[in-house]
Amino acid sequence: MNAAAIDYIISRGVCICGEEIREGSSHHAHLIRERDFLPPQSIGAMLRTFQDQIKLYETLWDYDNLNYPNYPSKSRAVKT
Repeated sequence: MNAAAIDYIISRGVCICGEEIREGSSHHAHLIRERDFLPPQSIGAMLRTFQDQIKLYETLWDYDNLNYPNYPSKSRAVKT
């Protein structure tokens, strides 16, 4: 479940169990507490975004012009 699903349940005013959800009620408070622990997007989407950002930074990074003496150049072969 994600935060948007809980927001939808709250806005609908009826829980999936059939209980009425009113602002200020214990049911409403419980849903808000649960929502605070959930990510706004799924973990898979977050990982995909992170991987896309890494790829973007790798394409923008100029490995060959770094001024660190022990930093391996991108053009050198990696020893395994």
